[in-house]
Order: sequence, then structure tokens, then C-alpha cells
Amino acid sequence: ICQAHIDAVNAGLSRHERVRAFHIVPQPFSEATGELTPTRKVRRPVVLARYAATLESLYASDPAEASRSPRGL
Repeated sequence: ICQAHIDAVNAGLSRHERVRAFHIVPQPFSEATGELTPTRKVRRPVVLARYAATLESLYASDPAEASRSPRGL
């Protein structure tokens, strides 16, 4: 279902705007798990640390993007 929706959205986007890879996390980010602040902002260092292997694999799955780093998220 998600892939079909992404394909439909990607059809109307330029090549550099398209979603090439994605990962659905097992549970939503929350303040209780430390991924969100009390004002619902993402705590990027926490998310990057928790999902480091997943993020690295997403960037490594596309050889053209292998030199990019998820650190700028």
C-alpha cells in the first residue's frame, strides 16, 4: 500500500525530488521514548542514534547516493 502511494506521488515529481527508499518504524515517535520534545519536535540526535543502521542502509541502497550522509537530517 505504501509503495503504491509513493509511486503515485513520485510520478509527478522531478527525479531529484523523488522518494527512492523508505523505512516504516515499528512504533510512532513519542515523548515517552525520548524521540520527541514536549512540544512535539523530533530529537534528531536520538533518532539518528536509534536508527543509525537503518539510515545507513537506506543511503547505501542507492549507489548514486552512497556518498551522502544521513547526518544532515
